Amino acid sequence: MRGRLLGVGLSVAGALAGGDARAASTMGLEAAEPGLAVAAASSEGVEIVVDPAVLDAEMTRGWIEERATKVIGELEDPLGEGDLIRVVLRGAPFDYRISLELRRHGRALAAEHQPSEITCDCGSKEMLDRVAEGIEAGARTIAEVAAREREEAAKAAAWEEAELRRQEAERDALVRAPYRPTTLGRAGIGVLGGGVVVMISGVIMAVRPEQDVSEQQIVVRDWSSPGYAVIGIGTAAVVGGLTALIVDVVRCRREPSRCAPSPAARAIEGMRWASRARAVGGAR
Repeated sequence: MRGRLLGVGLSVAGALAGGDARAASTMGLEAAEPGLAVAAASSEGVEIVVDPAVLDAEMTRGWIEERATKVIGELEDPLGEGDLIRVVLRGAPFDYRISLELRRHGRALAAEHQPSEITCDCGSKEMLDRVAEGIEAGARTIAEVAAREREEAAKAAAWEEAELRRQEAERDALVRAPYRPTTLGRAGIGVLGGGVVVMISGVIMAVRPEQDVSEQQIVVRDWSSPGYAVIGIGTAAVVGGLTALIVDVVRCRREPSRCAPSPAARAIEGMRWASRARAVGGAR
């Protein structure tokens, strides 16, 4: 008990002696955190904030900064650019309260990744040890979060690449697939076939020789004119059907999905291939 009172007394004396200097050092920093005038310093990856109410705040800040620099330099996984551990010290000797905030890329980590406040019923030396332990634990947490982020990014990139490959494979399969006429193509084929039949009929009629209707009457039946008319009708049908078929083929080449088999047809084809594979496997 006497030792504790003696330590507090010495700290009070030091605070009174350096009070003016400490007040001057904190004048421009009172807006750093609402309701808290602070003495702050930043090292690489660490920001140190000491409540001026802490005895020998400026000296304490220097001690913490020195220890923080040493800890950061010995980390196995160095902090990345934009990563920060913010240390806030409040209280007094044998009643220190240490808060740490972890930031990555300038943004605070989620609440579940933030460390709890450290209470230390201890002197300055043990307080520095607790701060060093907190910085080390915070750096490990930031490294773990960074590793998860990299893993998730790699998974997302792999998934996107696989999806692109799948889409390209589907497009290639559609391009290589045999032509499957749509309604327009089937109609064109029908009209084309009908036109060919009509043209053949017209040709037969046109080349048919003249015939006498009867021996008693001088009447000759000529099939050439109707035959030519039928040929014209057949030719028009052939041209129309061929045009529809060409249009359908061009559309299918430009947009293979237009002529792709329906999902039901693909499923049936897949089941056929699966049954063939099972049959081959059973035979082996």
